[in-house]
Amino acid sequence: MNPIDVIKDPIYQLNLMLWLLQPLKNNYPLRPVLKELGYELFAIGPSMPLSPELRERLKELSISCAEAPEPDLLISRNKTFEFITIECKAQMFGPASEKQADQARALLLQNGEQFNLAIGLEIDASPDIHLVYVAKHSETYNLEQGICQIQNELREAGLDPVRTGAIGIDFYQDKVYLRNNYGQGEIPKSLKETIGEGIIIQKLFPDDNPISLFYIPWDPNVFQSDEMANYCEQVFCERILTEIACRIGTMFVPGIIEFEYDNLLNAATSNFYEHWHSKTIRGALRNFCRELLSKALKSTETHFEKSTLPQPRQGIALNISNEETRESIIDSLTKFKRGKWIRREKLRQTTLFSEDDI
Repeated sequence: MNPIDVIKDPIYQLNLMLWLLQPLKNNYPLRPVLKELGYELFAIGPSMPLSPELRERLKELSISCAEAPEPDLLISRNKTFEFITIECKAQMFGPASEKQADQARALLLQNGEQFNLAIGLEIDASPDIHLVYVAKHSETYNLEQGICQIQNELREAGLDPVRTGAIGIDFYQDKVYLRNNYGQGEIPKSLKETIGEGIIIQKLFPDDNPISLFYIPWDPNVFQSDEMANYCEQVFCERILTEIACRIGTMFVPGIIEFEYDNLLNAATSNFYEHWHSKTIRGALRNFCRELLSKALKSTETHFEKSTLPQPRQGIALNISNEETRESIIDSLTKFKRGKWIRREKLRQTTLFSEDDI
């Protein structure tokens, strides 16, 4: 998998931003610049519906806009009212890109009382808000041009959009850079000063791939290339099935063991699932988890009793009567393959831990 293809993938970008929020040691191959500046995760995929009054005004102005955007990340600065809405894109866009432009308008209008209501702040709070797009850096076009054009159109219509800009991700000589030398947009001053013309945030060994350990390996609503989508879904499935197999392996038999989908999804996402505010995505992931378990256990389902957990809990319970049944279930889980599995040796990943940390 080509590193250039990886850095333009939205799932890679999302996970990179999450890594840059972590309290990492100095010897890690990732520099957590967002953490250094005092930023922390506020929410993943928060729903930010536009108020009825704003929707009516947009209708009067004949401005097309998404009604309830769900940006990839919302981060905030420690002990301040400074917020950055982050949206990851395979490529940037302009007003002519209908779906993406509609979402951008809705995110640009998350200002003042509208923003406060959307995320639960006091009505009279005065947050400092930026909308920042993350995309692969380009030497041939300005990443900020399209989003700034949309911003200007909203201003000309008498609206008050938030400040916006873009951060480019670049790969050069076994290093991953953040860049913000586009000149049209506006990202937070401290972040702009830190990035400057370019800052190294990840160092790799020759032939390494910039994919790090993904906190969130897969999102069913994100469009990816076939190779990245297959890889990410594979990692996601393996984590869920491994968690189930490990728990079954340590239970006493005969006995009943329960699996709640939310707990499995937390295990598969390093507990970031609990920060996911999008009901749509949470529902889609629960349904995926349900389908995965059903198919993975199908070959052995005649050997044990399976039941659905009572509402409001969502999950299944397995009644395992003997050691032979337990071993057959574990064998089925560890051998199950969904979709087009990628041989791991095809992808040499970067290592995020020094030998002293292991």
